[in-house]
Amino acid sequence: MKIGDMVRVVGEVDGRQEFLYGRIARFYKADGKQYRRRVASPFGAYVDLIEGYSGARRPLKEVTPIADDFEFITDPVQVHAGAFGPAGMLWCMGCPRPYPNPANVKVVHRATGVKTQLCDTHNEEEEWARLGHRPMWEAKTCHEEIRALTQNPEAILGPDDDANACQLRRFADWFPYLVPKRAAELYQQRKESQSAYGAA
Repeated sequence: MKIGDMVRVVGEVDGRQEFLYGRIARFYKADGKQYRRRVASPFGAYVDLIEGYSGARRPLKEVTPIADDFEFITDPVQVHAGAFGPAGMLWCMGCPRPYPNPANVKVVHRATGVKTQLCDTHNEEEEWARLGHRPMWEAKTCHEEIRALTQNPEAILGPDDDANACQLRRFADWFPYLVPKRAAELYQQRKESQSAYGAA
């Protein structure tokens, strides 16, 4: 790794462990001092985070190159799977509107499964970092659902005519990576039992 590289660190945001992305600004030694001249076997790095945080200071073993967090799919059939309309293709989500380019690559955040599609011009680190930050933004938007399932995981098992339970299940279907562990386990068991019941 070198200064200017885009990397990921893990940090706590609103009580949750989140992936945070930024660029390496400088390195430091094991005793915490900065290098004045040549950098030799750095112990850690200062990372300038790109999403509203001043920065992070981490040992190099806790700093991950950004490309390691993503899967890149270039097969046109997979990139444009699920496209609607006569064109039968998906458009780049990084291009300015109203005239985006067709997508050439699908980018998948390995930890959460969130994905986007990009053209060759916008298939770059800044767009990957935005995709990696999406779960953090969505966690803020879905704060009520996360809190409800943390306090009462069984709420997701409510009957089909319970509006609150249905809303929590929709939340779990849309944002599975935000569902607290116990609630996710219960919801998976519910789906499996319904599937087994339907197959009988």
